[in-house]
Amino acid sequence: MEKFEFKIDLNTPYIKAIHFLGAALVGFFIASAIFTFKFEGSIDWVNWINTITGIMLGLFFAFFPGAAKKQSLTIDETGFYLQNYTFHWGQKKEIMWDKIQGIGVQKNALQIRNSAGAKEKINLPLHTKSQLDELKSYLKKMVETKGLEYIN
Repeated sequence: MEKFEFKIDLNTPYIKAIHFLGAALVGFFIASAIFTFKFEGSIDWVNWINTITGIMLGLFFAFFPGAAKKQSLTIDETGFYLQNYTFHWGQKKEIMWDKIQGIGVQKNALQIRNSAGAKEKINLPLHTKSQLDELKSYLKKMVETKGLEYIN
């Protein structure tokens, strides 16, 4: 079977709302600092700290989804590879098919039963419902070819 790539879709309404919120926050805090300085003549240190904090939070929200692009799940003939990078640290996981007895998708996690019978849940990267449906159908096909159990 061909390789399956499960990557983050940044065109969802939630991600667009976060982008907009971040840009709006940056604009609001910069405008409030300019108007305060223009009409009052000076800005006290409390307003400066609030403005700087607001701009930093706005920039974080505006650029946060870009950092989330690095999350991915790749499935091929040899196994699957999860790269789940967060803001401070990352998680890379490689699991080969010969170590797996069963696999399935439950809610937002990939559930794996290894050859010893122990279950492990791995959180999936941010995804849409259509991506999740594609992953489920691909896993069902892969389970049939590998002779594994599909976990519901």
